Amino acid sequence: MLWVLMLVFLIFGSFVVAKLLELSAAVENIRGTTQSAVALIADLARKIEECQGDPEALAALVADLRESSDSLAAAVAANSTPADPDPLD
Repeated sequence: MLWVLMLVFLIFGSFVVAKLLELSAAVENIRGTTQSAVALIADLARKIEECQGDPEALAALVADLRESSDSLAAAVAANSTPADPDPLD
């Protein structure tokens, strides 16, 4: 019976290890994305605080954020793929 378990491990062990490595990479990617979002929010809060009492600086910040948002939206739209067709059609 032990030889059967060893054979199963030898056959499927590399598959399991590969899947664990994929999972680990996905988790690390999520952590990196989360840290980037936290840094972005903190920087935005700092910039807003710096604009307190200065309507011109606040207006410039708003314009900068809108420009960045518009640029990002255009880039996403330009690089997006059409939705997959319905497989039932």
